[in-house]
Amino acid sequence: MKDTQPNNKNPHWWFYPGWVVLNNIIIVLAWYITWAIMNQLVAFIGGRIEIAGHSRITEDFLFIFLFLPVTGLLAGFVQYILLRPYLPRMGWWVATTFLSWIMPIITGSLIANLLNASNNILLIMLGMSLIGVSIALPQWWMLRQRVQHAFLWILAYGLGWGVNGLLALVTTEPLPFLLAMALIPNITTVFVLWLLLDGIPRLETNNMISNH
Repeated sequence: MKDTQPNNKNPHWWFYPGWVVLNNIIIVLAWYITWAIMNQLVAFIGGRIEIAGHSRITEDFLFIFLFLPVTGLLAGFVQYILLRPYLPRMGWWVATTFLSWIMPIITGSLIANLLNASNNILLIMLGMSLIGVSIALPQWWMLRQRVQHAFLWILAYGLGWGVNGLLALVTTEPLPFLLAMALIPNITTVFVLWLLLDGIPRLETNNMISNH
């Protein structure tokens, strides 16, 4: 049975800027944790590895496979703490968010092959949007049992990551690029959280009162 009503309290004002700031801090922490792990791996297996008969730089090849799971664990834990006062039965949010951040490992290569590594900015934005949707899907599956209009979560990630496609024209520096990639989806998702936890329930309550 679905429980599609938020808990009977609205988020405090600090919840929304806190969501954006903490989720961006997570990216920085995940960056440094990943490099700490990577340094140990490089010391153990060397600076280059053989993949399908090709020699690859260890850091270049393995970074994303470490960074995304670390990000998922950190984001899941922090978001769980932020959301549990306002949404029921959030115990699986950490695992769900971890799965969400694993999704780009699968979908990223598929989308890149589908779009043939095109330099067309619209296709890049489309590809990034699809990656964002893939991140959102596991969390949406959990949210749909707890709030109405949970499909907005998918739109928020799709829009946020789609806009991130424009960053390819601005910078290729890794950390600034990752921070900017985190900031835009965090802004779109925090707006949707306001709608789901406050705006839409308040509007529906007002409509019910006015209809009586």
